[in-house]
Amino acid sequence: NYPQAFQRFHPHFCPSIRLDALKKSLDTSQHIASLAVIAEALDEKALSFYIKYGFQAFQQEPMKLYLPMKTVAELYQSIKT
Repeated sequence: NYPQAFQRFHPHFCPSIRLDALKKSLDTSQHIASLAVIAEALDEKALSFYIKYGFQAFQQEPMKLYLPMKTVAELYQSIKT
């Protein structure tokens, strides 16, 4: 029972976006204000890759993307269950 975007995720969903890095970001967000994980796509192929895994592009800078921390938390909740 997790967001539809996470139906594509798996505990090893991608070697380039490591779940341990997302977990560290989530843990850190408990101590400092952090709203999202930010990524910058270097080309269109990378952009498609990030979007495939639930990242959203910034309107004014479409090669910069974000994955809301709430989404990261939901991912970890879905893995625990």
